[in-house]
Amino acid sequence: MSKVETLIIQRNENLKILDEFIESTFNKMFDNLKGDKQKLIDYCVINPSKSELRDYSGETEISFIPMASISETGDIDFSEYRRLTDVRSAFTYFRDRDIVFAKISPCMENGKGAIMKGLKNGIGFGSTEFHVLRPIDGKSNSAWLYHLTKQPLFRIMAKKSMVGAAGQKRVPSSFIEKFKVVPPSIKLQNDFAKIVSKSEVIKQRLKNSLADLENLYKALSQKIFNGEGIDLSKIQIETSEQFLTPEEPFTTKLETNIKPFEKAIKENPEKSKWETIKSFGKGENIPFSTVEGDAVIRLVFSKKTHGFTFLEFDEFLKKEGFVYNYEKIKDFIFSKLESKELVQYYANKEWMTNNCNPQIPPLQDDFAGIDGNIWYVPQQSRS
Repeated sequence: MSKVETLIIQRNENLKILDEFIESTFNKMFDNLKGDKQKLIDYCVINPSKSELRDYSGETEISFIPMASISETGDIDFSEYRRLTDVRSAFTYFRDRDIVFAKISPCMENGKGAIMKGLKNGIGFGSTEFHVLRPIDGKSNSAWLYHLTKQPLFRIMAKKSMVGAAGQKRVPSSFIEKFKVVPPSIKLQNDFAKIVSKSEVIKQRLKNSLADLENLYKALSQKIFNGEGIDLSKIQIETSEQFLTPEEPFTTKLETNIKPFEKAIKENPEKSKWETIKSFGKGENIPFSTVEGDAVIRLVFSKKTHGFTFLEFDEFLKKEGFVYNYEKIKDFIFSKLESKELVQYYANKEWMTNNCNPQIPPLQDDFAGIDGNIWYVPQQSRS
């Protein structure tokens, strides 16, 4: 039983690492592109028209995807079908290769969204709380668009744009239309899509194996409950290595490599590892946590009177050798905003410099500047 439990844990850990790998690959490929920012509406069709379906029979069977059928990691439950005539007027329309983006709170903040693929007859309808982004041939592809919408900065700015009453806030389509990005070449997007495709193959193998292991665990548990004997030597269980081939992009383990500083870390277990080892030089592979984030803000960013941007925070973590995924950073920033340890602004750097030095007006918590960024100011910088 312990072997099966261990393998279940390993499968879940490997799935998580695969997601982190794709996220970090996206940022390595697209974070530092040079060029002018352009509106996203020039690179995708937003909420395409149902008039495309005018030649389809109302009896055409299509996939129906309610919000509950989309996960935070992009998985989709395709088990529900409906006739086109039953959904045409009341639900959101999409096709294979389209990206759906949950626009309502809290689904948006939780990261709900997915690439549509494998729809019945290539057509789908679903929740009215989806925005749909369709790639434009020669300018964008599904993989780039989807992972762009998963980026913390995109979600943070989407949250900022929400309108409506508390508990029913929604991201307007105008946010997506006006969102600016340095567009990558279609070749670079396609290179990224190939990496995603290979990783998805491994991911599916892992999911299938995980399902088998969970079923095996239930069966073994029932046998133990019934007092039956179990001969585990007759049970064949695949190892993680059997899912992989050398050319496939996959990291089996995120390891730390801070052996020279282990003694200092053991002597200060509650202290930030980064803070402990930085006196020895630059660290490597330091797992990011709330403790680490607090130390970085306290020792570095609280000294910047005009605040800092998400990009500056991210670049600093990379430079200092932190290991992290962007969901962790997003959650960390959000938690600091909720606890009032950080104050959020939307402004350009000139406005931040002029207004945050020496003191930020206590009642000013927003500024609709032109070509601005979201800035975070530690509370101790306000006085």
